[in-house]
Amino acid sequence: MKLTYPHLLSPCRGVIDGFKEAVEEEGWEIVMDEVVPYGTTEWGALLTKIRALDPAIIGVEIISIPELVTFFRQFMEEPTNSLIYLNYGGGCTLNLWRYWVRKATG
Repeated sequence: MKLTYPHLLSPCRGVIDGFKEAVEEEGWEIVMDEVVPYGTTEWGALLTKIRALDPAIIGVEIISIPELVTFFRQFMEEPTNSLIYLNYGGGCTLNLWRYWVRKATG
């Protein structure tokens, strides 16, 4: 299954690397690993790329609520048939990602 992962280049780099390792171990393909600048509020170009990839899961790791809100609102203008996970600031644990991937696979 395909997964996209837009995120800030965050101080929580270990979480991001652990996430990537966990999903690849489960046989998922990360089709986008995109670093976005802090303060992004216009997501059109990124969402166009994501929609073209048609991922099963869209995981977004951003350390700012306004960016998450604008991402979600713009995504919902033309949603894909994807699970979407919006995470605020590196709080996602590796075990949670493994759980998500296994549930989505099975």
